[in-house]
Amino acid sequence: MIRGTTPTLEFTLPFSKEDVEALYITFCQCGRIVLEKTLSECAMEGEVLKVQLTQADTLAFSCRAVNIQIRVKMNDGAVLASEIITTNVDRILKDGEI
Repeated sequence: MIRGTTPTLEFTLPFSKEDVEALYITFCQCGRIVLEKTLSECAMEGEVLKVQLTQADTLAFSCRAVNIQIRVKMNDGAVLASEIITTNVDRILKDGEI
């Protein structure tokens, strides 16, 4: 991921949107939550969850590793969490939004 860009992140889940009551995608750096997206901010087609980040979203990250985790509450009350995904955030030469 590169700061100041607008990436679309895709995750394949073992269930469809109809089974989900609530969903959170949490982005954390250095033990601090930097960004959180909810189900209403995502698109889900079948089992593929997509979330588009804005320039402001990616500019909130520091140039270091970011941890990402998805937590879901199912319609039947079960609560699930993904493994923590780690990716690097790369720098840009000119800071700020275009």
